[in-house]
Amino acid sequence: MSERKAAPVAEDAGTGKAVDLELLISWVLRAGVLLSAVIMLVGLVLVLVHPAGLPLARPAGFAQVFLGLARGNPLAVIDLGILILVLTPIARVLLSVLIFLRERDLTYTAITLFVLLVLIISFLLGKAGG
Repeated sequence: MSERKAAPVAEDAGTGKAVDLELLISWVLRAGVLLSAVIMLVGLVLVLVHPAGLPLARPAGFAQVFLGLARGNPLAVIDLGILILVLTPIARVLLSVLIFLRERDLTYTAITLFVLLVLIISFLLGKAGG
């Protein structure tokens, strides 16, 4: 039998309440994946019930996704779900930065900030390439 390894625990300085960090991060990831799946499913249903069939204009950028949402474009709803799915790991890394800062762990804060920077640069380079 193997025993489960104890998760890192941080203590809230204000209340003294212990917070299970791994559990908090896992909830962020689960919520992001679940929310994006629900939104994409709603978009798929909207495509199927759309009176004109599948709209030809697919949003190509953040602004067009939100403009498409305002116009009721079902493909924009699906793209919003994809956008949330892509942003979920970034939210996880950002949350880790805040947790490490709160713990005053400068080494892990620097490492996590580097990971966040690499993610942001990769998104910017991906946008520039296509």
